[in-house]
Amino acid sequence: MKSLNTLAFAAVCLGAAACTTHVPLKPSGSYVIFFDHADARIPANGKDVLEEIAGVYKAEGHAGAAIECFSDKTSDDEAANVALTQKRADRTKRDLVKLGVPDSAVTATGRGSSEALVPGVTGDVAVSNRRCTVALS
Repeated sequence: MKSLNTLAFAAVCLGAAACTTHVPLKPSGSYVIFFDHADARIPANGKDVLEEIAGVYKAEGHAGAAIECFSDKTSDDEAANVALTQKRADRTKRDLVKLGVPDSAVTATGRGSSEALVPGVTGDVAVSNRRCTVALS
């Protein structure tokens, strides 16, 4: 069952013309970075999120960071979706490590389109499914 924060977040994305900024899901310590369609590059606003995550990680003495990345369902090729989301996860991890989070403290997993926040939605709001979540522990 999805958490209340996740469902509320999905509703916010549905209400927006496009959900292109990060939304930290508080108080769980989770952050979200949204990606462009079929792209594994960290978007400009995602770099700000990564800097925030690294700062919080160091300032609050967290032990780990778990990255999970997801895709939309515009492709029926789930193997390609998993590969793309793994690239997003690896890139996110690499950038967090560059910002000072220890490599050994970060896990990075691509999940494909297995956990859509907004099932069956395409177009501008499908960005809510093209995301990486980073949870600090």
